[in-house]
Order: sequence, then structure tokens, then C-alpha cells
Amino acid sequence: MTKISRRDFIKGTLATTASLAAAGLLSGCSTQEPTATPTPDSSSTTPSAGSWRIPMAPVAQSEIAETVETTVLVIGSGHAGIAAARQVAESGVDVILIENQDADIYQAMGNAAGCINSQYLLNKGVEAVDPVDFYNNWQINTNNGGQPDLVMKYAQHSGEACDWFITELASEEEMATTSTQYWPLNENNREHMLGQIGVHKFWSSSIDLYGDLKMTDIHKRNHAKIEESGHGQVIFNTKAQYLLQDESGKTTGCVAKNGDRYVCYKAKAVVLATGGFGSNDDMMQDLLADLIDEMQEGDQLSNMRMDRDGSGIAMGYWAGGKLEHTIATMDGRTPWIGGKPGLALSIGHPQGMWMNAKGKRFMNEYWGPIEFRNKPVLHMNRDRFYAVYDSQLPEHLKYVAPNHGTKDPTDAFLGNVQKAMDEAVQAGSAGVQVEDPTSFWYGAESLEELVSFIDADEKVKQNILTSIERYNALCKEGKDQDYGREPSLMFPIEQGPFFLQVIDHDSSIGNLMCTMGGLIVDGDQKVLGDQFNPVPGLFATGNCSGGRFGEDYFTPLFGASIGMCITLGRECGKSVVDYLNEEAI
Repeated sequence: MTKISRRDFIKGTLATTASLAAAGLLSGCSTQEPTATPTPDSSSTTPSAGSWRIPMAPVAQSEIAETVETTVLVIGSGHAGIAAARQVAESGVDVILIENQDADIYQAMGNAAGCINSQYLLNKGVEAVDPVDFYNNWQINTNNGGQPDLVMKYAQHSGEACDWFITELASEEEMATTSTQYWPLNENNREHMLGQIGVHKFWSSSIDLYGDLKMTDIHKRNHAKIEESGHGQVIFNTKAQYLLQDESGKTTGCVAKNGDRYVCYKAKAVVLATGGFGSNDDMMQDLLADLIDEMQEGDQLSNMRMDRDGSGIAMGYWAGGKLEHTIATMDGRTPWIGGKPGLALSIGHPQGMWMNAKGKRFMNEYWGPIEFRNKPVLHMNRDRFYAVYDSQLPEHLKYVAPNHGTKDPTDAFLGNVQKAMDEAVQAGSAGVQVEDPTSFWYGAESLEELVSFIDADEKVKQNILTSIERYNALCKEGKDQDYGREPSLMFPIEQGPFFLQVIDHDSSIGNLMCTMGGLIVDGDQKVLGDQFNPVPGLFATGNCSGGRFGEDYFTPLFGASIGMCITLGRECGKSVVDYLNEEAI
């Protein structure tokens, strides 16, 4: 048997889709009885590209229970899909929003919306942000990999979009239960909050619905606004199966399944907003190849929610859409040293100094966004790491940037850290297990006594002492000649008692919250196909679209993902209306 290449397999699936469209099988719920969808080469072995790339066989006309016509169809009721549908409806254009979840168990994913220049936040005292400064910082983080129009739209319109989506639909009493990460900056030990680490900037500017008001409540109120407009309808328990296209390749709707009924939705424009593919093992193995290659023993791909199956990405691909070469994940490529951020005391805090299994410092512990900080660890053996601190750690923990995964230096948190440190000193050579089963802290009055406690050979122990000596000399010099750490964040390890964190087998990768890319779109969020021209009538927004985070998720402000989804979802709705108006001319 001949094994076909990934490139040839992709070309084959596109050819299959084109042939189906030409035969009328993907156009307008054809009355022609379909045959089984052919594979690109029935004699070949299963290609590495992934079986999901093969278009599903069209449903027979006899199985279509109902045909529904609308002007715009939005598939997926996440943050972006709702915003797109509401914007279309409030523009006076008929729209149907279909959602896979049942109405009575509907839940939103996430509760924090990162945005700048929201009137609500400005009224609260949060400082205004220059959109150009924000845009340039974003492009630095993506290595200029963000789609310029999309990033600038987020920078310019996120505040007004999040006010429209959230704050205008809530009462003052409800908004009083919301928060903003690390705001006010000058309270609760926040006087040392960092607005910048190196060239990377950060902002305390988010609307966090972790009080009485939750994002699920906001979603339901937006559903109501869609229907109250007189131009919108929200239909639950309905899962799209594949898109419909006419002979020219123009998108004309989809076939969906409502319960055990197939419904044909006809539309002049379709928006894909189904989220990522974290629950689709086939797609993850195929589209996250770099992550798969970097996995070590004990790593595994996992997803926090099991209802994001990549169906929108697959449908767009079958319709001729192109895929990003590298698809971002939220935390999937982040090997947290010493546990997840939620296990606050077990993290290898960047305020100290990190060493590899040989006891040698190997990186700038304080480099940029927290999601990027550990990238050097990806290509290292991760069986053991060491982190060393002195008695000033609670004071140094106040130097933290407002972003995803960092810990607010409240009195309670710093008190817990001090307690763990005190217990470590009292425990001596026995050490103290801190929250995570593979992370132990040791404390001692001298560095020599400290390293004597650990289970390591004498050369490693000496390397640790030498590394600390070298690091302290760099701190005194005021310039990290080894790894470029910011001078203002070089905290010497010189005031006892001293603390050593030993981290064994605890820096796994693949534990992603969600995937954050897929279909390539332009600045209007039109899905791009052959020669990077738009697939007529097809749009994608939210986590099934790309061009937002570059190679991986990062946060110059807390809740960047949701804030961007809301903003670009609304902007996508505007683009759809503009497209329809142009088509009508």
C-alpha cells in the first residue's frame, strides 16, 4: 500500500469537497440521493493528517425534516457567536443563532473579559490605555503574527464592545459584585505591581464576573436582546453537521441536527463560532504536532471542557477554508515549573532563581508574560528543577504583573507563604510538602545546611551553591550578564533563612484549557480559501478562527481571550452586514 503525503491528502479532501459541490450534494439540501463520501485514495493507508479532514457524507433529502430560511446563520453561542448574532439583529438583519447545548443546562465558558477604555472601567478609576501602544505591544508578543486589522479592532473597540455586551445589561448592584484584576493598584500590597517587564507591557483592565453576576447570566441576557430585536432567533440543542454551498462555492447555509431531526438552514451568509477542538483527539493529534513532539513521559493532551469538538473548523475546512500552520492553545505549551498557578504555594516563583537537575541556572526567570516564561523548559529534561529564595520572598512576591495565572499579593496569600516558609525551617531535613505531591520546600539558616538536606550528589549540591554565588554577584553588578533579567527584578539571595524548592516530575505540558485558532480569516473575518481569497458568504470568529494570538495564548491583561471574542464577534457581525449590503448593490 502507498502512503500518501499530508499535502496530497489535504489536496484530496479539498478535491472531494469540490466534487460534492459540483454534484449538488452540498448545495441547497439537494433532492439527489448522496453516496458515501469517497476517500482521496481508497488504497492508501490512513494518513497522518487526520481522518477528520474527510468531509462527512451529506444527509439524504428524505431525512431532512424541515427547511428554514434566514438571512444570516450563526453557528455557536459562545462569546463571539452571541456578539455576532446580536450585532446582526440590531442592524435590522434577520439572523438565527444555533447552539449545541440545551437551554436548561446552558453555560458560558469563563468569566473575565479583558478590555481597554471601557466606560465602566474608566468610571471606576482604571486608567485609559493608548490603543496604538496596546496594539504594538500585542504585535511584539505575537512576533507580528497577529492579523493587523483584527488586533487593532480589539485595541480600538474592546471597551465599547464589553460595555455593550456586559455592563449595559447589568444593574449597578450587580456590577458592584464584579472586580478588576489587581485594582486598585495601590491597595493590599499592590504598590509594586508591574506595568512592564522588559519590552512587554501589562494592564490592570478587565471586567471579572466572579461575584453574584456570572458570564452565563450575561449570555442569557444577550440571547434575550437578540430575540427582542425582532430580527433574531436563538435555537438550542442544534448541532451543525456540514455547510451548504452552491456550484460557485458560495456558502448558502448548513444542515444541522436538532435532537434526532435533520434541519436544513438556508442563509446568505454563515458565521462559524463553535470554539476550539480540545475534545477532538484526532484534531489535536493532527493540528498540534509540535506539542505532540515535545511531550515527555507523563505528559498528555487534556482539555478543561469536553464539548469543543472542532466541528466549525472542520466544516470551514471542508468548504475550502485554509488552516493556520501553528494553532495557539491556552496553556497547552506551558510547562509550569512546580504546578499550576492555582496551586499558588507550589509554583516555582520567578522572584527567586531557577536551576536544572544539575543545579545550574538556565534562564531568565522573570521573562515577559507568564505563558511564555517557561518556554526554555519545553526542550529540557523535566524530571527535576530547583528554585531558591531567601527570607524576603513575601516582599518580593509583591512584584507581579496583572495577567493570566499570576497571584494577587494579598495579606492572606503572603501570610500563607510565610507560614509555609516557617514550617520548612522547623522541619529541617525532612522538608515540607506544599500543596502538590511532587513539590517540597526545605528551609535552613545557611545555604550550606540547606543543600545538605536534598537528595542529590555532591556535585549538584556544589553547583547550586556556585549558581547562587554567581547570581548574587550579578545582582550586585545590576546587570544579568547571563540571561538578561530586568535589573529592578534581580532580588539577591542573601538574607537567611534560605529556602530551596525541589520539584520532581512536575512540569508537564499538554494540559490545555482550550485551543485558540484554526481557520485563516482576513480583517473582516471572512474565511480565506484558495490563493487566500475569501470563501464567499463564510465568516469565522472566536476560537475557531486564527490571526489573534500568534503561536500561543498570552495575556497583557486578564481575560484577553474572552474580551477579544466579544469584540471581534461584534466586529464580525458588522462585517457580515457590510457584505450583505455589498451583495445587494
